[in-house]
Amino acid sequence: MATKKAPASKKKAAATAPATAPAKSATASAAPQITHHGMIAFDLATSYAHASGTANWSVRPIDWPGVPGPPPVGQILITFDQPIKGPYTVLVSACRSLDAPMIAANYGEVSPTGFVVILFNTVGDQSYTSVRNGNFSFVVIQ
Repeated sequence: MATKKAPASKKKAAATAPATAPAKSATASAAPQITHHGMIAFDLATSYAHASGTANWSVRPIDWPGVPGPPPVGQILITFDQPIKGPYTVLVSACRSLDAPMIAANYGEVSPTGFVVILFNTVGDQSYTSVRNGNFSFVVIQ
C-alpha cells in the first residue's frame, strides 16, 4: 500500500510557519538593577576614600576589637546609607599596582547594611602573601 506524500508546497509552508511563542509567566520579574557602585581609593595618609560612584554608601576599615579608629589593613567595610531589602549580588575587582600586579579582592559578611571586602596579594614569598591595602571597585546588583 502506497503512502500519499504531501505536496511540496504544503511541506514548505509547514517548515516556514512561525513557531508558537512560549507562554508568558503570570508573575513578571523585574530586571536586575545596579543599586550601588563605586571606586575606593587608598592613600596612606587618609586611609580609604570614596573616589567615585553613587552617593548612597560609605567606606572605612573594619573594626578591630578595642581599637578606636582602626588602621587600614586591606579589610574594608562598605556600609549602605539605607538597608537593602532582599538578596543582592556583589562584584568586586582590585586595581593592580606596580608592587602588587596580581592583587585580588573578595567579599563576604553580606548583610542588608553592607559587606566587607578583603584585598590580598596572591603572589610573593610566604611573608608577603597576605592582606594589603589598595584601590578597588565594586557593583551591587539587586
